[in-house]
Amino acid sequence: MLFLVCPAFAVTEQNPDDAYFLYECVNLALKNSPVIKQAKYNVEIADKNLNIAKSAYFPTLGAGIQYNHFFNSDKTFDKGYRKAFMPDVTVYLQQLIYDFGKTSASVDMRKFNKITAQYEYDNAVNETINRTKLAYFYVLEAQSAIEIEQNNVEISKQICDFTKKQYEKNATTLVDYQDALVHFYDAKMKLQKAENLYQINLANLQKTMYVDEIKDFKIKKINEYFYIDAYFHPDFLHENNDKLLYKRRKDIPHGMDVKYDAKLRALPFTFEDAYKSACEKNPHLKALENTLLAMEKQLLHTKRDWFPVLAAQVGYRHTNQYATDVDAVFNDQLKVDVTLGSAVNIMKKKNEIARAKQIINLAQNDIDKFKTDIYYDIKNAYQDILTAQKQIVNAKDKIESAEKTLETVSQQYIQGANLVSYIELQNAKNNYNKAKLEYIDQIRYYSTSLAELEKMTLIRINYEGNP
Repeated sequence: MLFLVCPAFAVTEQNPDDAYFLYECVNLALKNSPVIKQAKYNVEIADKNLNIAKSAYFPTLGAGIQYNHFFNSDKTFDKGYRKAFMPDVTVYLQQLIYDFGKTSASVDMRKFNKITAQYEYDNAVNETINRTKLAYFYVLEAQSAIEIEQNNVEISKQICDFTKKQYEKNATTLVDYQDALVHFYDAKMKLQKAENLYQINLANLQKTMYVDEIKDFKIKKINEYFYIDAYFHPDFLHENNDKLLYKRRKDIPHGMDVKYDAKLRALPFTFEDAYKSACEKNPHLKALENTLLAMEKQLLHTKRDWFPVLAAQVGYRHTNQYATDVDAVFNDQLKVDVTLGSAVNIMKKKNEIARAKQIINLAQNDIDKFKTDIYYDIKNAYQDILTAQKQIVNAKDKIESAEKTLETVSQQYIQGANLVSYIELQNAKNNYNKAKLEYIDQIRYYSTSLAELEKMTLIRINYEGNP
């Protein structure tokens, strides 16, 4: 056979020290993401807000000094005026005794706010992992597309060389040679586009990692990316990961048959299981639920805000008074106060309570909306995965059929005798190239759909296909 049909998915081995695995990309993203850092700061702020709310239970220590200078003009005094100096020093200790649940409601509200911030942190981590995965899969596809287009250039060149020899023997085949040149240059342009798309996807991957541009950045070539199996992913892709930190992947087994080892397995969980898991584990939903609980405590605090406050205060006061008409007078006082008081603006309080109720309704509406959205998002992702599984098999069969067609047509074209036309040869070559591109596109589509499902449900799937 004259026209070289390279393996659909040749593997170029790279030095692991020079290439990045998925777990390394994810770890860099987790380390550098400003979104995660912001969520972490919010957790710390929420923790301090909780401590501030609890501080109402602790006594307040106060101290002050005051200096008064009086000058009075009065005819009742012998000198016609009176001048007085009154330095005053006070120290006191104040303690809340009972406020009818206002402080406890405030503390509970901030507890739920802290839990919400923690779930938002988990959600930021989950989103970061997902964005990095998606970007990584697009790089894998672009990486494979380059090899496919390189193969297409090689085949086009061989066709071009053969038609040139035919033209040198028979001038009537000039049109075939000229058209072969057009296809050859077109193949080179497609290769350039594939290389450009690869560089763009590499840049997007680095963007998700929030790193400065890495010189000669590249990812590790993954053999299993090209194999036909519903769970072709090695464990680096779906590793059980309680700490949300990707570990180094295990060695990937080699020697799998690209064409014939195609045993599709069903997802190890149903759609109902996926939705249930999302309702139980999705961090964004948990954040919304805790926001609702916080708003309920805020309503309770608003209702109790006008209740009286019972407080006690003990203090010491020293006064030194000196006037022009009398000797200096010293006064020491030990004072104990117990107060019970309240003040309320009825119109203001009524509207504050009504506003707090509407905030609760808004929080509940956000939960209902998210559950509806995630229900259909999971349903769509689940269906996309099932469809992609079938499409991967079909794409694999299409490659085999297109490769056989190209082999047959190229042999008949070489033999001559007008068994097949030049146009049929080019069509066979184009169909073969298109089939390979469709195949890696389906694998990327499957990978991204499964990653989206994982993000929503937090179900991590290992290499054996078990949750």
